[in-house]
Amino acid sequence: MRSRHGLAVVLSVALVLGGCKAKHSTTRTQPTLKSFSGWGLTFDYPGSWHAMTFRYPGKAGDAMPFVWLSNQELRQPCHRTSDGYGCDAVAVRKLERGGVVVGWRGVLVPTSVSPAFRDGVTFGRDALPGTETITRPAWCRTVAGDATAEAAFYSSVLRTSFLVNACLRGPDLARSEAQVHAMLASVRLTSPPATLR
Repeated sequence: MRSRHGLAVVLSVALVLGGCKAKHSTTRTQPTLKSFSGWGLTFDYPGSWHAMTFRYPGKAGDAMPFVWLSNQELRQPCHRTSDGYGCDAVAVRKLERGGVVVGWRGVLVPTSVSPAFRDGVTFGRDALPGTETITRPAWCRTVAGDATAEAAFYSSVLRTSFLVNACLRGPDLARSEAQVHAMLASVRLTSPPATLR
């Protein structure tokens, strides 16, 4: 027959272990991130996303795509044409449920031109001036998207404007929007480009 003292010890141990288990189960791990570097900047994106880079033989003033990112498989959106290259708006044919696809483009700007952004929005650690909009569904409806997120910002150091277009599909649009915001917030300058990429 177990004594009351022994029973109390067993219960105390059980409560302590149970408390430890409960505490451990609420601990959240930080999401794994990957980084992209190119065009004089670096930024982070979710580690589960796919990336596809592209070297566009363009000229100053062209909106040159340089990387696409998505949480689903990507397809090559650019192809040769008789007068150079042509690129589709996005690098997926259709977004799956919960899908995100992001395209980055760079525009080399002449030194005499400085794009004016008056929205008061800044991006990244260098507080680059820019603008940002989210519309539903806008042009992303062509790939079954529920929302279109668009951002543009300018670096006088790089003499480059950056254009970022993201198509998002529900049901959890808030989470997808947060991932895109985190990516833009992580932007930092690395080195000025000497020539076109």
